[in-house]
Amino acid sequence: MEKFDVVVLGAGPAGYSAAVRLAESGLKVVCVCGGEPGGTCLNCGCIPTKSLLKSAGRAALSPSPGNESAKLSFGDAVARAESAKLKLRAGVEFMLKKTGVLLVRGFGRIISKNIVEVSSESGVAEIWAEKILLAVGCAPKIPSSVACDGEIIVSASGALKFSSPPESAVVVGAGAIGCEFAQIWSSFGSKVVLVEFENRILPREDAECADVLRRRLRRSGIKIMVSTKVLSASVGPSGAVECIVDSEGRQERLKAERLLVCAGVRPDLEAVLSPGFSLDTTPQGFVSVDKNYRTSVGNIYAAGDVIGPPALAHAAEREGILAADSIMRGTCEEFGQCCSCVYTTPEIASVGMSESEARALFGDAVRVLKKPFAALGRAVADGCTEGFAKILYNASDGRVLGAHIAGERAGDIISVCALALKKKATVSDLRSVVFPHPSYSEILR
Repeated sequence: MEKFDVVVLGAGPAGYSAAVRLAESGLKVVCVCGGEPGGTCLNCGCIPTKSLLKSAGRAALSPSPGNESAKLSFGDAVARAESAKLKLRAGVEFMLKKTGVLLVRGFGRIISKNIVEVSSESGVAEIWAEKILLAVGCAPKIPSSVACDGEIIVSASGALKFSSPPESAVVVGAGAIGCEFAQIWSSFGSKVVLVEFENRILPREDAECADVLRRRLRRSGIKIMVSTKVLSASVGPSGAVECIVDSEGRQERLKAERLLVCAGVRPDLEAVLSPGFSLDTTPQGFVSVDKNYRTSVGNIYAAGDVIGPPALAHAAEREGILAADSIMRGTCEEFGQCCSCVYTTPEIASVGMSESEARALFGDAVRVLKKPFAALGRAVADGCTEGFAKILYNASDGRVLGAHIAGERAGDIISVCALALKKKATVSDLRSVVFPHPSYSEILR
């Protein structure tokens, strides 16, 4: 049995980031990868969907987005997304190899506090390590009312395998992934119905920002149903999806060629923990960790989606690095500020407190600064004037409390606000920055 200082289970953003950091410090590290290096983000999440969104934006600029030429271009969009994925995956593998991390292809399962069993095509082997990092991500959450078959009724990973856009689609869940796919398919001519259980789309984002996107989606022909529950969804005798929904007491039958489920994620600990081994979990089933990412078993750590929200690649990467630091030193820094981004057109981004959270803490001292993109020279020049930026601050000391942006390049601009929060900056500090002109970032000034 080969021995290592650390075995990392998972090669997604949390896993590969931690493995590289640990190896760079001189530790002997093995990374066990059940799928492809890069995890969900790179292979069936962030990267391919953003590539498709870019292509969808180009398709939407054509005189008739729903015409045959636009539909035919979907194949090129899929090929472009696949190329980006393969290139970045190769980069992850190179990074692991360069830093001395041994990458093992196979499904890892913890059978004791120091031993991981790896099952692969070549058989079953055991690895001993002084410490273990669990960074296996999560699986899609599929409601019991939805009969997911992986081909017609799919999760996001299944939707990325489509070689052509569906003629019609029902998208269940109007969070980031649901809104992004709705916009992708609509741009390529699909007739899309977006269904959300809560009373608005993007329920975790600022309501005003979400409303900007809602209006854009409706203008593009997407039907939006909020406060709507899916009672059942299955593939009918004709091969099409038959979906029954309840919208505030009124039932409706939806029919479509495809149905996409974007209802969040769930941990799949049964796949990575042997029947005789367990870790403490949260009420939602995620792995419990302390502030140093240590689990209930002292030498086992966990990071990324498997420890719970936010299920974001950049959050997982940060957690992986902090967990690695904790493995090496016994402690780590605080997580810090985490931005949330939705890469639709327009983009939605936020960091820090919502307006309701700020008022609950600081009451009447909360002030709101709001600026439309229509006031920006760059936005006017580009024809991208939709949306606004909103900054919340405390009038007593001027400190920035949160920021919410709906508009072009929101995902890039929000980083400045995250730094302002981390450094406890004031609105006067932001005003004193000489932002480049013309640029989108100067909306913060």
